[in-house]
Amino acid sequence: MAVSRGRMSQYRIMKSNKDLSNHLLDTAMYTEDALISFLELYESVMIKPVFGLGKTHVVPENGKFRIHSGNEQSELLDKEELHPYISEKVIKHKKNIIQPSPLHSNLFQYPLAYFITVHRCSPVSEWVYTSKTEKYKSFLDKYRYLLFFNKMKRLSIQAAIVLGDYFSDCHTIVIDILIDLKGKIWIQETSLHFPKSKWCQYQTFSSNPKIAPLVPKTDLLTEVTFSDYLNKYKNIIIKPCVGQQGKGIAKITMADSSAYEIHAGRKKIIKTNINEAYDYIKDMYLAKKAYLVQEALSLAELDDCPADVRVITQKEDSMWKSTGKIVKVASKNFFVTNVAQRLLTLEETLQNLPNLNININDFEYEIDKKCVMASELLEENHPNIKMVGFDIGISSQGDIWIIEGNYKPDLSMFSRLRNKEMYRTIRKVMKGQRKKRND
Repeated sequence: MAVSRGRMSQYRIMKSNKDLSNHLLDTAMYTEDALISFLELYESVMIKPVFGLGKTHVVPENGKFRIHSGNEQSELLDKEELHPYISEKVIKHKKNIIQPSPLHSNLFQYPLAYFITVHRCSPVSEWVYTSKTEKYKSFLDKYRYLLFFNKMKRLSIQAAIVLGDYFSDCHTIVIDILIDLKGKIWIQETSLHFPKSKWCQYQTFSSNPKIAPLVPKTDLLTEVTFSDYLNKYKNIIIKPCVGQQGKGIAKITMADSSAYEIHAGRKKIIKTNINEAYDYIKDMYLAKKAYLVQEALSLAELDDCPADVRVITQKEDSMWKSTGKIVKVASKNFFVTNVAQRLLTLEETLQNLPNLNININDFEYEIDKKCVMASELLEENHPNIKMVGFDIGISSQGDIWIIEGNYKPDLSMFSRLRNKEMYRTIRKVMKGQRKKRND
């Protein structure tokens, strides 16, 4: 029997577990009666869609209520005006939930807030804690976190075990945890990351000691990680957890403390401080999707344009193998190669990079070996895949980086090469896979 992936469904699943129920924010489907009831209990509440992002906070003020939704605030409203106003002018989804608002309610003030990520390598593997992501700077000493770590970890794994029984194809779960001033731990919500999520893929890669060093450092994008990554790497990439064809990707460069360049597509804008830069990112990107932050790699360039390698791996006769490689050269003023001005073979590319003292055959073998290994790892997490398109970065020193893997790669670029041999090989393997499924 199919189970909804929505917030209310996840809440009900966890609420049925006695170890978790006391750590869950009170949650109900949003209605006018629920709004009145929650305001009597908690004064301040938040409304969220069953699916998707966005929050609306209803905050008491001088006997009336102010509504915060994104960057917008309403005038003060009487209680009887609230529901009609919210339903008609604020919320954009048909189905929503209501909870106490931890951002405004005295009951749920908290000094610590984290995203805790837990992961399992396959449907039969155990859930393990993999990382914590600080949501915003705490006014308490960070070492206070250690007092709560073991309990946060235990609750997060327990939540993953309970949810994982219902969502067998989900192998990465992010638990949004907050701790109030009394030291009570609350699970605010949980986010399911299925194999197509880049965060799930990063967990898979980083759990393997041979592949982990080849993957750029990555975290969930928050106010804290945005600042920490910029200060550490000076150049960062933000990308949606789920997305294709380079859509929604931006590069942020910290030139100095008064110049932050945000580059998306051909467009570049400058913000004068890091808070302005983050506010812009939050409004333009985080308001729409969950995002990752990643160190920006220094890729090899051809004519001052970054280039990367698209490697196709396919499963044939129960074995993974590399069946095609093509180099994509980004168009002028673009930093992503999805908008490519040129398509080259790997051999042509390496010949045009004279500073790289590399044996072409050995280098090609290393790329193939690493991509096959990465494919085998991804298959554990996503058993039905038969093809992966890897974006492989080559540094100016000849280092190999696995940027990400795509499960529905664009194959048309291979047909545009003068030599069609790789394209024919890829299509031949696909034809054999279809025939095997039909037999």
